[in-house]
Amino acid sequence: MIAHGPVTENDTGAWLEDLSLYIRSLAQQHPSYSFFALTMRDDAPNFIKDSADKKIASAVRQEINGGKRVVDLPFLLSSGGREHEIRRILSGMEFTLSSPLMPHSEILKWLSEQIDAGHRQLADGAAQKCRSFH
Repeated sequence: MIAHGPVTENDTGAWLEDLSLYIRSLAQQHPSYSFFALTMRDDAPNFIKDSADKKIASAVRQEINGGKRVVDLPFLLSSGGREHEIRRILSGMEFTLSSPLMPHSEILKWLSEQIDAGHRQLADGAAQKCRSFH
């Protein structure tokens, strides 16, 4: 699983911790597969971005060298941008790039749930500026 990723190390750690929840769930559902999450950090300075690119390429190369087929699950909202960067990072390697998160029917369900939760908080007088609904 490859995500866009933040700039700082602390934020990257938090992102990877969140992504690990999905990784653990996928590993339980598909025990014969290996899963890992990495971030591209493509808004970071070049030395950070280049290091992230190398980590991604190394992880995928290690799986391929171990005789495994690689499917990249781009943890990206939509197509049309960052998946081209994934292809660049993994150029020369054999892998399959799956679809990003959208469009997907469950996204609409999640958005509706967030709207409902926000309205409940407003009705309860508990809404605060920039408050998270989850």
